[in-house]
Amino acid sequence: MEKQGIRRIVFFSTAANDLEREDLLELFDMASRNSTANSLTGLSMYHRRSFCHIREGDPNEITKSLVRMEQSHWHYNLSIVSDTIVERRRFRKWFFAFEGGGKFGDRGPNQILEIHKIFETPELDYAFEDLACRSFAQAFTDDIKTPT
Repeated sequence: MEKQGIRRIVFFSTAANDLEREDLLELFDMASRNSTANSLTGLSMYHRRSFCHIREGDPNEITKSLVRMEQSHWHYNLSIVSDTIVERRRFRKWFFAFEGGGKFGDRGPNQILEIHKIFETPELDYAFEDLACRSFAQAFTDDIKTPT
């Protein structure tokens, strides 16, 4: 029997509502449990009601994850920008990034990140091989550097 590769998808979604930090932590806890239970790894970034996601894992589990997200009250308007089969994973676990995220270290070492710190996290360098994700994170970083 031929071994399946790892499915890696990059997609965007829109938050159904403005999310407060407590909402994001609840979402993180739920997504982290689901990702761990289904051996999914990757990265989700949140900024201004938009999400950028990278998921990797068993192709069937990725499909199930997408169905769960489409049925979730958290997201709508899922838009896949890349869907590939690769030989190996790039992420060792699932990460979540949002403004102020690094202040919640009790959720696991380096698993919740302040979104602008992603560029300082060597393990996540490869996440930005995808131009859409790099642009998303860079726009956020530019936002927080620009005085209002």
